[in-house]
Amino acid sequence: MKTSLSIIGYGAFGRFMFRFLNPYFDVYVYDVRKIDDKKVKSVLLKEAASKDIVIIAVNMDVFEQTVKKISKFIKKGALVLDVCSVKVEPIRLMKKYLPKHCEIIATHPLFGPNSCKDGIIGRKIMVYPVRTKHLKEFVGFLKNKLKLKVMLLTPKEHDREMAVIQVITHLVGRTVNKINLPELKLSTYSYDKLKEVARIVGTDSDALFRTIQQYNKFAPKVREKFVNTLVKISKSI
Repeated sequence: MKTSLSIIGYGAFGRFMFRFLNPYFDVYVYDVRKIDDKKVKSVLLKEAASKDIVIIAVNMDVFEQTVKKISKFIKKGALVLDVCSVKVEPIRLMKKYLPKHCEIIATHPLFGPNSCKDGIIGRKIMVYPVRTKHLKEFVGFLKNKLKLKVMLLTPKEHDREMAVIQVITHLVGRTVNKINLPELKLSTYSYDKLKEVARIVGTDSDALFRTIQQYNKFAPKVREKFVNTLVKISKSI
């Protein structure tokens, strides 16, 4: 009998996860919107929160209220995961609201549907054991079954690095998308790569963009430095 697993939040990344987790688990899904996909076992929030493994895959805008709602339904010994693009704040909220009788592992898959058209083998995932007795088994599944490269970092280490990696990348990608650079006959390698960045990250949801820019305490300093440097370069021309 397969271990039961629920995905709470069936947006772009929730649907993406379902594809790779469904072969290994008895997967159930909850979303505030109606799910029409007949291949998916759609359940109410109470049932989704009562599974062996619960993955919280909602935007940071509604993360706190979601954790509050599911807390009373989490069963003893359950494993609760998040997949947020920031780590300090969601970990604080999970520790605050989730019952002591469950295990918590924080994760950040460093990939998504826009960057993994050919699969997830060899992709990176950040992992931090908030409280668990099963870290070895969890990491083993990620490595041996999903073929992911597991990175063990603290929440602060993660958010400090992501402030550089994601804040600038998503600012550039979204800006290039707004400009709407055309396909040109004389395009160069660097021009094509810039358009590729825009394609991968520039079309991500507004909610993900807000999460990266607003919920990482290291982001404002990085963003200010980037914008100020751009302005200085522009003025120097």
